[in-house]
Amino acid sequence: MTKGDFFVKIKTPRTNFCYLLRTEMYYVYLIKNERGELYYGFTGDLSKRLDQHNNSESFSTAKHRWRLIYYEAYLDKMDAKNREKKLKHYGQSISHLKRRLNKSLNKN
Repeated sequence: MTKGDFFVKIKTPRTNFCYLLRTEMYYVYLIKNERGELYYGFTGDLSKRLDQHNNSESFSTAKHRWRLIYYEAYLDKMDAKNREKKLKHYGQSISHLKRRLNKSLNKN
């Protein structure tokens, strides 16, 4: 067991099961600023990262107000990094996601 892990006990009439659940997750996220610009990123702490974007602690997103539009959660760090790479470098992945989020992206 490592820091951030915990056990959940599930009781049924015949058995007691214990499951080790990992709470460490990795996130790929999409944020949008007041000018409608989009930014895709990857992080292990979504709330902290959004604060960093909004407090101009990130060079590429400084001096704007950002809001979270969408995120995906992964148990494996490399899965999340690979997804971020696809969104940033392959137009088809971005286009597909934008079609899925059409109404969310067009809200003020």
